[in-house]
Amino acid sequence: MAKEKAAAPVQRGAVVKKAAPKAAAATEEAGTGGVIDNSKYKYEKREEKTAGGRPSTDNGDPIAAALRGKTPDEVIELVRANGAEPNPKWSELNPGMVRMNAGNVLRGIYRKTGQIKVGKVVVKNPDYVAPSKAA
Repeated sequence: MAKEKAAAPVQRGAVVKKAAPKAAAATEEAGTGGVIDNSKYKYEKREEKTAGGRPSTDNGDPIAAALRGKTPDEVIELVRANGAEPNPKWSELNPGMVRMNAGNVLRGIYRKTGQIKVGKVVVKNPDYVAPSKAA
């Protein structure tokens, strides 16, 4: 049998660390039993399928709409067509994570330049404001 360690006595006036707060309780509104309040997010299942054959889910933004139905390899080609290079570490990821990362790179390009090219279509950002040139 292993001997149990006795708790060290607390000295008077010593600062006692409090236990870490417990994890957040599951939200009742979400109904999933998870700790994330899904009412804040608007993800929708689509008829398009993922590389694994499951229904696709996206947030409905213009980039997601432009990438619907595209394979991870097609999305990586779009990253290259828009002037960026895919991260070499993506080769270690599963197809869904590759596609997600490539989509996030395209979102960054969309935010910084105001547009991305998807084939012959140019998706423009209506909220884009060109940076002013410093004199």
